[in-house]
Amino acid sequence: MEISNSVTNWNVDNLSEFRQQILDATDLLKLKSPAFIEKDFYVTQLIHALSEIKNPHYYLYFQGGTCLSKAYRITERMSEDCDFRIALQPGVSFKRETLRQFRQTILQVLRENGFYCSDDVIRVRNLGQFMELRIPYRSIYSQHSVALKPYLAVEFFLNTVKLPTQNQPITTLMRQTLGATIQHPIGKIDCVSPLETAAEKWVALTRRIATMDYRTHYQDTSLVRHLYDLYRIEQSGYSFDESMAKLVMVIIEGDRQQYRNHNPAYFANPSQEIRRALQVLKESKAWQSYWDAFMLDMVFGERPAYADVVDNFIGKSEKILHSLEMISWETEIV
Repeated sequence: MEISNSVTNWNVDNLSEFRQQILDATDLLKLKSPAFIEKDFYVTQLIHALSEIKNPHYYLYFQGGTCLSKAYRITERMSEDCDFRIALQPGVSFKRETLRQFRQTILQVLRENGFYCSDDVIRVRNLGQFMELRIPYRSIYSQHSVALKPYLAVEFFLNTVKLPTQNQPITTLMRQTLGATIQHPIGKIDCVSPLETAAEKWVALTRRIATMDYRTHYQDTSLVRHLYDLYRIEQSGYSFDESMAKLVMVIIEGDRQQYRNHNPAYFANPSQEIRRALQVLKESKAWQSYWDAFMLDMVFGERPAYADVVDNFIGKSEKILHSLEMISWETEIV
């Protein structure tokens, strides 16, 4: 297979043929709307463009749910948001000025590849360590699917990478589904490990559910995506074992400090709040309905039953919880 990171060859010369290819892929994947396939076309171009970035101070890693779907092909769902981790190159010290310059490099590369990145789509916070883009794209469909955002959501944040990364190929769902007759490029990009992603999703899901009683803005029905992703990661052979428990401990300690005012009970005793979150998942009829809607709208592969997934998740989480419950959270985990 020829690998190319080129972002040429994306021009649509024959619009009617392009429309038909989108419809063919939509039918084969049994998706509700062709807008999913169309949006993936633009998401893939964006990932390819960013994979070209080389910088002496920072490195860019693809991560998150879209990485699981497009790079590792572990999940079988439409994942529209792109998450990237900015990590320091080995032996390089952090400087706010070099990070600012790296953010400008990202924006310049996207603009050079045809993406609209004016000031009104850019949000930077946490002293420049987080950048969010909401990039509009032109759809050939008069109405977007209600399940899709009308823009490309891209997030970048500065953090360390805790496990070895993997260099993975990425192409469009059209090419994945219809084969090499679709001449879309295949690019490669370094990706955060699925196990590291699992640890982050495990913490995010349980912490955010536990915090909903304290902060109304934490109400987010799309959090079921984490539950689905964790199920698929575990089914793919990644174990919720001691190595994941160690990662979870480190991530929880960071979240305790960052969100200590959002949920004082989580700061005081994360294990107790996590168990409460698991109980909510098991007993809540609302979460069952969120899951059913997510399965129908976003998943194009196996659609497991909610009760089975939750029971599996709680059972596999016991080893992690056992490790957490042996910790005195009065001291910081290093």
